[in-house]
Amino acid sequence: YFIQNHIGTLDVQNEWYYNSSTKKLDIYSTYTPTNVKIATITSVVDLTNRSFITFSNIVFQGSNYDLITANAASNITFANCDLQFAGNTAFWTNTINNLNFQNCTVSDNNNMGIVIGSTSSSGNVISNNTITNTGRYAGMTTQDTHTNIESCNGVLAFGGLTFTNNIVKNSGYSAIQFKG
Repeated sequence: YFIQNHIGTLDVQNEWYYNSSTKKLDIYSTYTPTNVKIATITSVVDLTNRSFITFSNIVFQGSNYDLITANAASNITFANCDLQFAGNTAFWTNTINNLNFQNCTVSDNNNMGIVIGSTSSSGNVISNNTITNTGRYAGMTTQDTHTNIESCNGVLAFGGLTFTNNIVKNSGYSAIQFKG
């Protein structure tokens, strides 16, 4: 049996359960809880229809859905950044051109690591990154609602991508999946 979303499943320090009907949060603790982290926003950064933006040496952590959304974006750079603990996907885009995603760490995301979801994307480079622990927990993954395809991939790309010198490990389904 697989049971989740019930107060009776709490048995490890700092595990939590949100009761949507009472709007209360229960935390399992044998002492006063400390360092409990809970995402409260859908997305950390929305780059939809944005261009010429660079992120360098930033840690993006915790979202209820996608950490970074970059639909219809262009000339976006992520360098030496960490993307962690997305409720769904760490970096999602439908169409993007000239993405430069280098020397980043993408880890501990519930569904997907990086998604380039359109064959009309072009000029994108993903290199020298480490992508780990993606879509590993049953019940925490979803059918990707953006693309309506398989979930739990470290990287999913439909086109327009150069992918070199990356490490992808501990994915719930495929490490790298190319479509299109």
